[in-house]
Amino acid sequence: MCYNDIGDNVKKLLLLFFISSFFLIGCSGSKNIELEFDSSPSSGYTWIYEIEDPNVLKVNEEFDIDDDCINEKGCTGKQIFNIIGIQKGETKIIFKYTNLKNVKYTKEYNIEVSNDLLLKESK
Repeated sequence: MCYNDIGDNVKKLLLLFFISSFFLIGCSGSKNIELEFDSSPSSGYTWIYEIEDPNVLKVNEEFDIDDDCINEKGCTGKQIFNIIGIQKGETKIIFKYTNLKNVKYTKEYNIEVSNDLLLKESK
């Protein structure tokens, strides 16, 4: 066996490891999904969400002000949404960046919750 054959085998093993790791990560899920969206509430716009089936998911929400903004109006930051499974099922969660009159951005996620309450995004 020459040196190039060994290199090719190592490449094949690394590729196989990468593919199997990706498959396991995609199938296993996690206890929560955390989403962060840039936000500027003083502009009148904020992120809101709607859950198609609220029996499947719950959401905890917080706002993290940017570090360079101290006691000022007009501070920007991130709205953080921590999505947690309540019971097995599948539902859609829709986030809207809105001032309650106009919607500027919309993001949709289909979330599947397993028997052991692990979450993963479904297609």
